[in-house]
Amino acid sequence: MLYECTLIVLSRMLWAVAVSLVIFLCSLGYGGIVNSILSSNFWIPLARINYTTYIWHLVWLNVRILALEKVLRFTTIQIVLEASGIFALIFCSSISIAAI
Repeated sequence: MLYECTLIVLSRMLWAVAVSLVIFLCSLGYGGIVNSILSSNFWIPLARINYTTYIWHLVWLNVRILALEKVLRFTTIQIVLEASGIFALIFCSSISIAAI
């Protein structure tokens, strides 16, 4: 029981420390194959799309929320439709903006 509790408490912190250590070692030039994979040009388009999605999702969510004229009553199908529609809108706009 104590082992499981300790693992639950420390797992996220240890993961963050491990990722930070990898980043630190790569910045010093000791990353080896990990550094060459992470610094590959393959990641540039994906990073642009990811960052654009991060920036635009709040804008589109605020536009959607502020455009409401009444209080929504959420059902499972409505949540799925709203989420998939907003995701498609955000992702398509992010791809088109990141391509510029």
